[in-house]
Amino acid sequence: MISPEAARLIIRHFDVIDQAVSARTCRKRPWFEVAITSYLCDLLDQETQDEAGLSYSVRDLNRDLRSCDGLLDVSLSMETHEYEPKLERWVTQADLGFILRFDDHLLPDRSWSSAWLLQAKRVQADSKNPTRFSETSRLAARDADQQSRMARLVEVVGRDFVRYLFYCPRPECLDDVTRLKLFHLRRQNLLDQIFDYTLGLELHDAINRPDSSLAAGLFVGHVDHLPTGLGAIHGGIFSATLPLSWFIVSHFFSNGPASGNFGPRHRGEPHGPGLPRTVRSRPGADPADPDDWARGIVCGERRAIERLVVALGNSDEGPWPVLPAHTLTITCAVGSQLDADHRRIRTQG
Repeated sequence: MISPEAARLIIRHFDVIDQAVSARTCRKRPWFEVAITSYLCDLLDQETQDEAGLSYSVRDLNRDLRSCDGLLDVSLSMETHEYEPKLERWVTQADLGFILRFDDHLLPDRSWSSAWLLQAKRVQADSKNPTRFSETSRLAARDADQQSRMARLVEVVGRDFVRYLFYCPRPECLDDVTRLKLFHLRRQNLLDQIFDYTLGLELHDAINRPDSSLAAGLFVGHVDHLPTGLGAIHGGIFSATLPLSWFIVSHFFSNGPASGNFGPRHRGEPHGPGLPRTVRSRPGADPADPDDWARGIVCGERRAIERLVVALGNSDEGPWPVLPAHTLTITCAVGSQLDADHRRIRTQG
């Protein structure tokens, strides 16, 4: 559990990353999914983030987090996977492994990790030269084979750990009419819902600000509720879609898995209607457990991949590709500096 102020700072950092990445979708020559994903990897890796000159970097974030309570820090890392040649057809550059970790050095039994596979999909411009978008701008054509691969993967592993990652232009880059339409769609959807969780205070402040972090460009979406286009992405906010910055911070705000399934906690439906449980494992999990298997797939671990190959069947008609080329890890740690100081004192003593 993190404080409301820490949540606000974390949202701010990842919203700045959102701004930088989504700007690539509305250039004169918009970037394709592979290039945008590569840039996102650079910004979510502490070793390469500095090159981008972000207005609020992870270094800035950690400085402000220390001024809050001195306990929290956030770290970002990216790992590129090397697969055997026989598995190359299982890999797509647009797929990302995504790990969210909460390391509690003061109360270790409250530590956890959450694993996801994210399939990138970009909103297409209505016209080029100049590039124009509207609320009716559509996502790249639905791929029935891709949809069945994702559903099959969830079925075989037994955990709901696959999501879309939508690359959209931010409303601030669009014309006034389209920006107001998207604002109206977001607000209408959110005001129709009842919020009884702590992040609702931050959400309440953000609803009526057209330039808030809700006016995002990067959204996470369910695999079984693919929106038709930009308007549907904004109109389904907090039910079928969630800004990436909020997807991240919602995990760190609660010990429960609701953030992966979106949907406010109300009307007796704790994690959204009819949605499976999120992959949320704790250290020391059984390698045979579905949660740990899913995490191994997301991390590109050899044993998990070999098990998946056997389970899916190595036929030409099989569900290709499903393996991530990169895995991004975002870690929120509590008391890591205090723990390090304590170990140093014990060693010196």
